[in-house]
Amino acid sequence: AEKEAAEKAVEKAEKEAAEKAAEKGTKKVNLNFNNGHFPDGIDIRGTLVLLFEPDVDPDSKIKFDAPLRINPITPEQLDDLDPGDPDTFVSGYSGMRPDVFDASQTAKDSAGNAITPFTMQDDLPALMYNGGIADLHKQVNISGVIYSPVFAEIENKGNTTQYINGAVIGGGGILVQNKGNGKTIIKYNPNTLDRLATDESNGKTFRVVHRE
Repeated sequence: AEKEAAEKAVEKAEKEAAEKAAEKGTKKVNLNFNNGHFPDGIDIRGTLVLLFEPDVDPDSKIKFDAPLRINPITPEQLDDLDPGDPDTFVSGYSGMRPDVFDASQTAKDSAGNAITPFTMQDDLPALMYNGGIADLHKQVNISGVIYSPVFAEIENKGNTTQYINGAVIGGGGILVQNKGNGKTIIKYNPNTLDRLATDESNGKTFRVVHRE
């Protein structure tokens, strides 16, 4: 009965959100990257970019219900993570091959035109998107910067590890929550963003903010 009530509450909330989006002239999009689509999880060396059309509502949800690994540390290193021992907070970013991060060679469309302002000297973010709210529920093993222009939710809902070595930049805020028995570790690593390309002079100053 509780599960049915929760499902109805979610359906009601999604319907109301869609109606509000329609009033604003935008469309609500809900993506779910789950184990059905990615039975072995999502495994990326480089950058995951999600590009939405301008009419997509910024409150659209991007749910990651499958393990998300971007420039990951090894499974052994992940198992060895100790929240009380910063020496275990290793990074998978520095071990990337230079040719993978040479965006001047890789970030091109089928016609050979550059599709990003990045150059081979720049750091590349691990995850970036231009709209919506990323909602990370399962295992997270990311080395690099997560950039969200709106909001980001990092929610550990099970007995798993969510590990980010880099930075999380949220234009509208960031929710970090752990209601399970797993580990949630976010390690600020300046080496992942000291050469991060931004729009002209914007975003050239970065500071760590922590609020309870």
